[in-house]
Amino acid sequence: MPLLADCMQNSRFDAEHLASEVKAVMQELRMGRDNFWQRMSKKAFELSFPANHPYHVPIIGYKEDLLSMSADHLKEFYKKYYRPDRATLFLIGDIDIDDAVQYAKENFKDLRADKQSVVKEFPTIIPQLEVSQTTIYEDVKQDQLGFYWIIPGLRNSDEVVATVTDAILGGGQSGRLYRILVDEKKLASSVYVKASKLMEAGLFLIFVEPLEGKSEECEAVIRHELEEIMKHGVKQVELDRVAKNASRKFFEAMQDFTSFCYAWINSYFATHDEMHIFKRVNEFYSVDSDQVKAFVTQHLDPFLMSRVEVLPLPEEKRERKELIKKASQELDQKILARYARTAPIEEPRAALTYPTPDPLAFQFPKPDRVVELANGLKVILLAKRDAPLVSLVCTFKDAKFLADAKEGILLNLAMDELVEGSKGYSKKENVDFFEAHGTSYAFDARGGRFLCLNTELEETIQRFFHILAKPTFPSDAHEKLKKIFIDNYHRAEDDAKSVGRRLLKNIMYPQHPFAWTFEEAIKMIQDASASDMQKLHAEYVCPANMVLALVGDFNVDDAVGVVERVFGRWAGGVRKQFSPTSAAYKPNVQIDHSMSRDQVMLYLGKTSPVTVYHPDFVPLQLLSTICFASLGSRIYKLREQTGLFYSAGGSFASNASKEHGFDLMAMLVSPENAVHAEEKLRELMLGIVDNGFLAEELDAARIMYLKEMIDLVTDSTSIARMFCTLDSLDLGFDYYDHVLQLVQTYSLEDLNKLAKKYIDTTGMARVRVGPINLIGSDNTVGV
Repeated sequence: MPLLADCMQNSRFDAEHLASEVKAVMQELRMGRDNFWQRMSKKAFELSFPANHPYHVPIIGYKEDLLSMSADHLKEFYKKYYRPDRATLFLIGDIDIDDAVQYAKENFKDLRADKQSVVKEFPTIIPQLEVSQTTIYEDVKQDQLGFYWIIPGLRNSDEVVATVTDAILGGGQSGRLYRILVDEKKLASSVYVKASKLMEAGLFLIFVEPLEGKSEECEAVIRHELEEIMKHGVKQVELDRVAKNASRKFFEAMQDFTSFCYAWINSYFATHDEMHIFKRVNEFYSVDSDQVKAFVTQHLDPFLMSRVEVLPLPEEKRERKELIKKASQELDQKILARYARTAPIEEPRAALTYPTPDPLAFQFPKPDRVVELANGLKVILLAKRDAPLVSLVCTFKDAKFLADAKEGILLNLAMDELVEGSKGYSKKENVDFFEAHGTSYAFDARGGRFLCLNTELEETIQRFFHILAKPTFPSDAHEKLKKIFIDNYHRAEDDAKSVGRRLLKNIMYPQHPFAWTFEEAIKMIQDASASDMQKLHAEYVCPANMVLALVGDFNVDDAVGVVERVFGRWAGGVRKQFSPTSAAYKPNVQIDHSMSRDQVMLYLGKTSPVTVYHPDFVPLQLLSTICFASLGSRIYKLREQTGLFYSAGGSFASNASKEHGFDLMAMLVSPENAVHAEEKLRELMLGIVDNGFLAEELDAARIMYLKEMIDLVTDSTSIARMFCTLDSLDLGFDYYDHVLQLVQTYSLEDLNKLAKKYIDTTGMARVRVGPINLIGSDNTVGV
């Protein structure tokens, strides 16, 4: 809190800081151009609001603004807006309220605003009878389609009605648009609907991933559904579903302090009522059909529907695209020439004045009871009564392996098909059941899970088990999902990160189940029959291969009884065993994959001998934290000093489980900086080996790593997953208590020895994805 108070009045914003940050901002701007959904959303806001309106301009601003930016401009902005009379402090968590209030007073009471803050009124928005049609051409294989309208913001009385409309149209697989576009007419692979509300106004967004050649039909369906609501309103069953799910989402959010705090901030600044967020959830139960009908009629008229889309760039226009990119890079160089950091990164001062925190006294959650049913299914239970929720997780014992392995590709398809039809129930009946009970659910290559209100537990367990154990694999649903999966893999081929990670994994695990290509996955899906799904289900989905955890607000004895009655009649099955082998790692493999993007995804990797059972596994996570995982990490300091990249990260023994992991370093970098950034990254690692770490770095890393571990067990679902993982890996439920003790007692001497043992960039594989033709070997833009 003292640091926050100091930042409110004493931030320096000197020219050296600006010189570092401008380079990072340039990278962030480029990163945004390669995120096409984000670009579509930004374009929609830009076209919807006039140039004199704050919502017209993206938060990050425009690249051209940097041509005239100065440290004095930043200071002026900072003094104008970062002031105590414009600030509100929100605290949530394990605190004593009286102590927290006193501490806040001690730290903030002496802060003063220089003069009275003046808040400008937003320009008035007068709706116009006009629409926009925007096409963005990019190096993609699949279309991306979006529609949008201006809607009222968080301060409007229709705010909850907008959210209800959002949920009715796009709320999961029961949403009207998903049901028609994906399930019934099979025109799209996914639908995303969002009432994106800022304080004064917002946009209602509908984003669709159409199947090939189906964009116009998708638009026709959306228009028709909006017209139907304008004429007939919505059904009470839809409203009841939305209200029940809003209750579950509210309690779910309360388990995540960070996300809840952001929601609380928005609620307070919209209403100036700190209790509004706790009352808002009840408003969903009072929204009626006429309100939704009126909202759609006034704000979502299909006659005034604007459209934005990303389409594949025609081959004959690629040369023109490269000329545009070259001009953009010339502007980048002009901007960067104005900023050059000459001073080194300052050593921390204030942080060193704080005492070293006391060792953390924390006990990780343990089961209240572990039961093994007669069929061999292990059931792990914990009563957690901080929210009226219950989470059930039923995972494969080899979930981590199956999620990565080639064997998991078809299993993922089979598991996704479970909800499509089960004995006596159609997909619509299954989905409607979950939604009517306010339950979130999922089935995939890791298993199945749900989160429900505690009042719905027994019925939900019964239906979940029925879907898990008695699927029918209808042939039409099977063919539909095959098209969706194939479309998703094609879209993965359009994503530089997905392509880079897949290429690197294939190098890290040669001739191993983890090595496969998108093309191979597509071929497997194309050749898969419904009978193949039935065989996979019979082979994998049984008590011998799964473990179940139940965490939440229930009586343990009652819950054991329900689980025994429902899952006890499940046939045991045969344990599926995996003993994969891998060919020898080939050092120094280099792959360049060309994609027309603004930035390069750079990956460096090397196979690691470490599995989750290795004694160095936990210390290596501590090493990863110091090197890669925080604002105080070595890689972040490199970013601040050089400005060569915006985002970067890494991990030692990444992906380690029963299988060995690999050491990973990655960054998103502009093509002209790719060679130099890689050199600096390798130098950074060598410097760590030669010079070691400082004691304060280890102290900070301990706190960061332990906080991340504790954050993973704040909600019921995360705890249930942890129990299943620990049991499947035979690590014991006290595993994380041992981790906590090890992290808090690990010495600086041992850490530096560990760094010398494992940090070695020689022989690392390199994968680069992006505009390879613009990467110059001498750190200049290639020609």
